[in-house]
Amino acid sequence: MTEVLPTENGSGAALRIVNNQPQAWQAASRYPFETEEAGPWWQLVGPHLATLTHEAKYSVERQLEVLMFLQSHVLPRLGDAPSPDAFAHWKSLLTNDGSPLEYSWKWNSKDGNPEIRYCIEAIGSQAGKSEDPVNYFETEKLLLQLAPVLPGLDLTWFEHFTKAFDMHRETNTNGKPEGPRTSMFIAFEHLDDRVVVKTYFLPSEDGRGSPPTFATFANAARTLSSNTKALEEVLKYVSSDPHGSTLIPDMLAIDCIEPSKSRLKLYVGSTHTSFESIISVMTLGGKIKNVENGIDQLRELFGLVLGLKKDFSWSDDTLVQDPFDANLAHPFDLYRNMTYYFDIAPGSALPDVKFYIPVIRYAKSDNDVAAGLARFLRLHGRGQFVDGFLTSLEKIRERHAAHSGHRIQTFIAAAFQKDGSLALTSYMNPGIYHSQIKARERAGHMSGYTRISHRNPYHFAQLRRHNGVN
Repeated sequence: MTEVLPTENGSGAALRIVNNQPQAWQAASRYPFETEEAGPWWQLVGPHLATLTHEAKYSVERQLEVLMFLQSHVLPRLGDAPSPDAFAHWKSLLTNDGSPLEYSWKWNSKDGNPEIRYCIEAIGSQAGKSEDPVNYFETEKLLLQLAPVLPGLDLTWFEHFTKAFDMHRETNTNGKPEGPRTSMFIAFEHLDDRVVVKTYFLPSEDGRGSPPTFATFANAARTLSSNTKALEEVLKYVSSDPHGSTLIPDMLAIDCIEPSKSRLKLYVGSTHTSFESIISVMTLGGKIKNVENGIDQLRELFGLVLGLKKDFSWSDDTLVQDPFDANLAHPFDLYRNMTYYFDIAPGSALPDVKFYIPVIRYAKSDNDVAAGLARFLRLHGRGQFVDGFLTSLEKIRERHAAHSGHRIQTFIAAAFQKDGSLALTSYMNPGIYHSQIKARERAGHMSGYTRISHRNPYHFAQLRRHNGVN
């Protein structure tokens, strides 16, 4: 059955979905793949990104740009192709099932459009072996490949932190027992006029697996600028504040652009889960002022997506509603902690702070998260793209069996804006290996994953009937 959904974009051209696939994906599929492994990845990932960009109302040209970039540069770097009878030799720390990519949907303002991004772990053929024990070199190869063809791509900071963290010499696990030795992620943001590349460093303290400390990151950052006031404020907070002292440093991210325009993003986590502790981190213990409206909106969002009572206590711990599954790719929980990053700009007096709500762990279901988020956005006049987001969730879930247990939405990130609103981003795990892992668990032995297209019991489409809330 052919379904045609015409929507006018800015240039007047019609965006369409035909035979349940966006036309941009069908057009891009006509071109040959760079490697044998890229074909199966394209069949899995291509329709997801095509749907996401279509539903975010990207122009046809931008949809094709995103898909052709994915096909030519990214998919050949994702490692072994998914197959019915084999698992990847490298389990990425990016997701709980080891999938080496994650999508994100940056939500629109009242008069703007969403932005689609994705993050990957590039996986080389020697990853985990003596030649590349922490899987560093494939990311370096990809960046060097992109440098001549992407305007504005600047590897100055990448090279600085690679040397500062001694990434070439990393030899052991990043403090994760029995875990993969992931050392880097890379993300892509397709803007109107360029592609912005972000890199994420997961170093160890000594190159042999000890967890990084705040000193690990601070020492590397201080050599970039003599004005590190925002960084020093972060260090004061984590050393002296009762909530700040619970923060554990995890990784550092940078934009690969001209250094004068780039920022440091220091990611941290905390086992403290009360809303009181969240607000302490978001305001740096009260030093970040004039965010009362943002706090009110964050409290509302937090309650809606986690299904809390309207008058929930700020001092109570937030309860886990979907327990950790140790039978997935990693024996440790990637989503236990409340996660934040400090956005540190050279010369700034204070950092900006972003909070990641681990909805995969603290909300009951994908359906509940989507319903709560949709209600929040509609109540605040930002619901124009909710239906498109729900359609995208349906597309990503198509290959998972009913009651599979796979949770697509992992985090919702929130940051205070100057106008009192929240900058919001939803993160999504396609669950490339989830079905394989659960099939093996059920059978008690290695059992390949089956391509599945069952209608799942979480009917995202039903959420479009929003009872008149606009």
